[in-house]
Amino acid sequence: LPVKQPPPTMDAAYLKANVGSVLAAGLAQAVQMQPEDPVAFLAQYLLAANTNKLAAADAAIQHEIAEKASADKAEAARKLKFLEEQKAEAAKTASEGIVAALDEALGQASSAEQVYEACMRYIKARTGASGYVAITDLPDKEVKIPEPEDESPPTEPAMGEEASPEAEEAPTEAEEVDAPPKFVPKALKYVAAASKADANLILGKTLARPAAAEGADEGAPVPRGDGEGVSFDAIDNFLANGTKCLLLPQAVANRSVKFWAVPRIGSLAIAPVADADGDVLCVIGVDTLAGGQLDAEAAADFETLAAKASNALCQVAIEVAKGNIAAVAELSAAYEESGEALAAELDEAAQAEAAGDKLASLKAKQKRAAGDLATLTSGHLVFLATRKTVPAELLQVLKAVMTVIAPHMTAAVAPMDWDSLKAAAAAGSLLWGTDLFTKVSGYDVLGSKDEAGFAAAMGEAGYVSGDFDAEALKAFSFVGFLLFNWVRDTSALFTAKTAQEKEEAEAAAAAAAEAAAAAEAAAEAAAAAEAEATAEEAPAPEE
Repeated sequence: LPVKQPPPTMDAAYLKANVGSVLAAGLAQAVQMQPEDPVAFLAQYLLAANTNKLAAADAAIQHEIAEKASADKAEAARKLKFLEEQKAEAAKTASEGIVAALDEALGQASSAEQVYEACMRYIKARTGASGYVAITDLPDKEVKIPEPEDESPPTEPAMGEEASPEAEEAPTEAEEVDAPPKFVPKALKYVAAASKADANLILGKTLARPAAAEGADEGAPVPRGDGEGVSFDAIDNFLANGTKCLLLPQAVANRSVKFWAVPRIGSLAIAPVADADGDVLCVIGVDTLAGGQLDAEAAADFETLAAKASNALCQVAIEVAKGNIAAVAELSAAYEESGEALAAELDEAAQAEAAGDKLASLKAKQKRAAGDLATLTSGHLVFLATRKTVPAELLQVLKAVMTVIAPHMTAAVAPMDWDSLKAAAAAGSLLWGTDLFTKVSGYDVLGSKDEAGFAAAMGEAGYVSGDFDAEALKAFSFVGFLLFNWVRDTSALFTAKTAQEKEEAEAAAAAAAEAAAAAEAAAEAAAAAEAEATAEEAPAPEE
């Protein structure tokens, strides 16, 4: 009969679960190998199995640790990549925003000054470096206004109609025409800066092109290496071979670099800005003397900036020229209309003069001259403000006007050249724009007593003398021509009014003297008559 096994206890279950398999395997191995000392063999087997188990467990732990470390490293790398991508995206967005702001500012610019300011803001935002704009002494040029494109399709001849001879002629190759030589600047004037500190340091300063030593033969080499500046090198390279940017990684290593302050370590980049003809209008300079380094990528960025500035300046010049043409046409038409009205007023003035108003014609002319200026605004002076030089006649007229309407400025205006006059107007110390025209058109000439001012304006030694070339002024600036008319007619009325006042004063004085003499004579006659009457009434003396 089978022996009934007692139910396994918890200890038996524990041994079976933890030792049974390895013990059974050891016993099976002992049976197979039949060692001389099966107990020792079994003991060694069990020890080896335990060691292997521990090693496997440790290997599993190490593998788990390694996998976790690898996963953590991968996660950290993923997070770092994500942050870097976010940072790069933010930098790209910021960069695109800076470029977009530049493009918008340049597209909206209506003056060269606004173009310069936009470029300086871009440099500051993009690099944090110092920047400046220096304009060349390129003379003013007549701006070529592009013709509007004709988008209408060419007309075909009707049935039976022959084509025009022009249409039948085959196009010929354009004759080669030698391009005029490029203007070689001799001076640079600093007009814009990227920061207030830079502005305080360089604005208004001028850098002259290096020249040969005094007394040197023509064509002699120009001495270099004495801080004479490298901006002209950038210009010459651009004119000679189209090099768009001069980059000096270490500015202090070049002894020709002009340091306006103490020489410092840093980079310098200079990019010329050209007009439509390829002449250099100005240069944009960037330096990292306050810290940092400029590389080829930065230089390429400045090349792009210079190209955008060139396009913007050309567009500004075109719009200013268009505005000037439209303004001249408008003012010319208005001048013709006011001339017709003046003719009728002069007829009436002749009648008034016959009736005793000797100033009637001069009043009509002065009124017409003032009226021609009454509707003008600051916009009518934009073209003049963009000119580097103006004819002497215009400067003389402006000084004459200022002397009349602002006598307190007479001494300050006298020595001014065109640049200083524009600077004074921009600073607000001189009447300009709409304020100027309002003051001129509302000037009370009949109430003025300023003989010295009018003498300085239109006297024999005044700004506007007898040999004044009004037609030359008219050809350059119609606004200047209208101001000349005002000075001339206002001065003529003032002179006649002053003469009339003097005549009237002299006549009044003569009449007063005559009346006084007559009164005195009458008094003397009365006294004589009274004395005679008194004598007659006196009793005769007794004999």
